[in-house]
Amino acid sequence: MNGYDEFLKAFREMPKGEDPVSYTVHCRLRAKMDRQGRCYELSLRSAIKAAEKKEMWDVVHGEILQLSFSNSEGFQTKMINHAWLEKGDLIYDAVGDRIYTREGYGYFTPNTHTRYSAKEAWLLAEKYRHWGPDWE
Repeated sequence: MNGYDEFLKAFREMPKGEDPVSYTVHCRLRAKMDRQGRCYELSLRSAIKAAEKKEMWDVVHGEILQLSFSNSEGFQTKMINHAWLEKGDLIYDAVGDRIYTREGYGYFTPNTHTRYSAKEAWLLAEKYRHWGPDWE
């Protein structure tokens, strides 16, 4: 099995979210909304929502692996800029509204660039007048 086939097999077996723990966290944004391309905004909004309930999540900016498909080019993978939340061994991805274990999120091969507390992220967003990235 070549590297591509191994990746595709792992992608098909990837957990779709750890729903049994989702009822215990307060960061989830359950409203129906267009989430694509809004990871920085939604991650910060989620962190603030959780902080209001005294639940502290870190806002993480970095990269993850994206799998796409087109009829002309087939399956392709690339690293894309992304934002998510982390708290202990849990990761919340606001774009998909899914909670993962660190191991489960590993299928996306996350590469962390910067990590902020909810308060730090909010202050930087206020200072630079955008959701991120590139605050510093």
